[in-house]
Amino acid sequence: MHRPLNSRSFFKFLRETLGLVFASLFLGTLALAAQPQATSVDGRLYRKGTTQPLRDSGLVFILQILNPSKNCLLYEEEQGYDTELSNGYFSLKVGSAAPDLTGKRTSGDPGYSMDKIFNNTLNNFPAVPRCLAGYTPADGDARYLRVSIRPTTGGVETLAPDITLSSVPSAMVAESIGGLDRSQILNVSNAGANRVDMAHLEALFNTTQLPILNALLGGTSSLYVQNGSNNTITVPGVSGNASSASAGQIWYDTASNQLKYQSNLGPQTLGVAGAGITSVTAGTGLNVGAGPGGSITSTGTLNVNVGTGAGQIVQVQTGGKLPVLDGSNLTHLNGSSIEGNISITGTINSGAITSSGNIAGANLTATNSVTANDARLNALRVYKPSTTNYVEFVADAALSSQVVFTLPTALGTNGQVLQTDASGKLSWTSISNAPGGSAGGDLGGNYPNPSVNAVRGNPVAAGTLAVGDTGKVYRWSGTQFEAVNFGVDDLRTEAGLQQFATNCGADQTLTWSTITDAFACTTIGIAGAQITSGTINAARLPTIDPTKGGTGLTALGTSNQVLGVNNAGSSMEYKSITGGAGVTITHSAGGIEVSATGSGGTVTNVTGSAPISVTNNNSTPAITIAQASATTNGYLSSTDWTTFNSKASTAALNDYVLKAGDTMTGALTLPSNGLAVGTNQLVVSGGSVGIGTASPGANLHVVGNAQVTGDLRIGSNSLVIRQDTVNPSQIQFANHITTPVGVYAGFGTSASSNIQVGIKGNTADATKDALNITNSASTQLFKVRNDGSVGIGTTSPQGRLHIAGGAA
Repeated sequence: MHRPLNSRSFFKFLRETLGLVFASLFLGTLALAAQPQATSVDGRLYRKGTTQPLRDSGLVFILQILNPSKNCLLYEEEQGYDTELSNGYFSLKVGSAAPDLTGKRTSGDPGYSMDKIFNNTLNNFPAVPRCLAGYTPADGDARYLRVSIRPTTGGVETLAPDITLSSVPSAMVAESIGGLDRSQILNVSNAGANRVDMAHLEALFNTTQLPILNALLGGTSSLYVQNGSNNTITVPGVSGNASSASAGQIWYDTASNQLKYQSNLGPQTLGVAGAGITSVTAGTGLNVGAGPGGSITSTGTLNVNVGTGAGQIVQVQTGGKLPVLDGSNLTHLNGSSIEGNISITGTINSGAITSSGNIAGANLTATNSVTANDARLNALRVYKPSTTNYVEFVADAALSSQVVFTLPTALGTNGQVLQTDASGKLSWTSISNAPGGSAGGDLGGNYPNPSVNAVRGNPVAAGTLAVGDTGKVYRWSGTQFEAVNFGVDDLRTEAGLQQFATNCGADQTLTWSTITDAFACTTIGIAGAQITSGTINAARLPTIDPTKGGTGLTALGTSNQVLGVNNAGSSMEYKSITGGAGVTITHSAGGIEVSATGSGGTVTNVTGSAPISVTNNNSTPAITIAQASATTNGYLSSTDWTTFNSKASTAALNDYVLKAGDTMTGALTLPSNGLAVGTNQLVVSGGSVGIGTASPGANLHVVGNAQVTGDLRIGSNSLVIRQDTVNPSQIQFANHITTPVGVYAGFGTSASSNIQVGIKGNTADATKDALNITNSASTQLFKVRNDGSVGIGTTSPQGRLHIAGGAA
């Protein structure tokens, strides 16, 4: 019997052509041996923006069941439905048995049963291609139904939003409750006087009865006589007589070493009564004196009639052996111990070998069966018929107490294994959950959440990483793996040497050597041909010695100053021209001479040619220059200059660096060690480039932060270090600068500030390796395949963790 959720949900398709209205939705939990758990979906499809039903005879529904995060596919099926005849209406049953006999499940369906899909107790879903992170349900987790349709024309469209599937009690008979089947649940019985109900259980386990029951189960109860370890019982010890004893009580008197009991007449001692015996007659097998037979009326010797004849008792001979007897006369063997080899080809007188003690021997061989209520063996061999091949069962040498296993009452099904409870009772069970118990080998703690104590026997330092340990990686210290910050000096060559030189010169940079498999210091040299274009900020231009054609100045002069030689004639300096008496400006052999010692003179005539014009040329001349136009030469306005500058030739603009912002082509040749911007902003010294330092210790020496927006390529065509495009906070190692092949090795942090070490393959092929470790003989010791399988000592792991040769 099923009850719907009584919820009505309406969904409209947000694409261009279709709309969907779900009329009802319910989730039912079915009874054992009934239909599988299923979800019913009913509704009607409309065309977008209209009230016209969607009628399509070839419509296909794609139905998926997802986890709460909607990133793990738990179920997928396809159903064709003809809405042409139903005028847009549809009614679907979502769900099927596993394995699916209906053919509804798609090739991408993971194959889980409906019970497993909706079970939140002791359940988990492993990581697979459509459930990359795996999924372990928590109490109260819901599932989501995603509905997509594929019309006859057009592609697949997904309806939104996804539908919440909440498991509710909707069955009168349930297959399981909280993941427990019928055999695992205590049933209430109201029949009879000794019925099992809550009142009786509370009375049994109340504060008075529970300690008594625990003492009885633990063997510490003083209310009952206990069995001893040597098949005896322990009688309570009392020194003297028991006080206030009642008739029938028994005790051991520790003072007199006697066994006593309480009668109606008082304390009594248990013993052998001899009073009243007048004679003893020897029976069969006994003699008085030499015999045969006889009686003792007062004193005498009672002897055993020893022999192998009728009525005689067999006596052990020298060497601890019995005399030879006719086996046909033996119907039973009763004794405390029979030693030696017992070989039986049939039965002894159609009876059995019975002993209240042990039957001990080097070997016990029987052609037919051996039956024993309590067989005690040092080893049990089960032979393959007609061969010498056998399976042997032995107890562990370290066994320190009794271990009892009780076998199941029936055979298990295919794939089941034996499991034991706390009392040693074995039962058949199917493996569906994570392993339990103590972990071994390189793992410590308990399953299902063991800790990694070592890697192939190499210990890992104890402790966990904290928030302040961001960026640390596990590195072998020589004795154990330790969490340390990853530094440049941690990079090693194949020979175990350091990758980087300890200290490079100020004019050197790091270069990769394929011969040494390491970085080396190389002097930086910039050829003039390598500088073809670009702009050098004036503040970064070097100071050039005046004796080498430079000015020797490090700063610009002020407005209207001119550059000239200082009075000492040792360097250049900026000079201001100040007018006044005695200052003359005269023409001097291709230049202008400014003199403060000239006698001056009088202007008598000033003439000019276009674009210079002069008025009052013989007395107080006024010299002017007209603004240039299309037909007139003259001065250029700021607007004209912009126009003129944009029309200048490429050579005129690029051949020289005139001011800040200008560019150039060709080579900029500087003298050796001739580039220095500021004190230590940019320095070239001895072939090394220093940024933030005036004494570079390597080919490229940066003091402070450095930023690389592209790849850092090491070697000619091998190692590339770059920022990961998926997780920008990770460093990625690849083996090509443009199209990486092989694997990515990433070190960095995620958004949650936890350290991550990632290795990513360049193929989704599950048989390819994402990570492998080999020794010097190229033998793989450890590998992780792209499907998540881990192999230790094997190149073909057959499960999530496959350890070849066993764990140490």
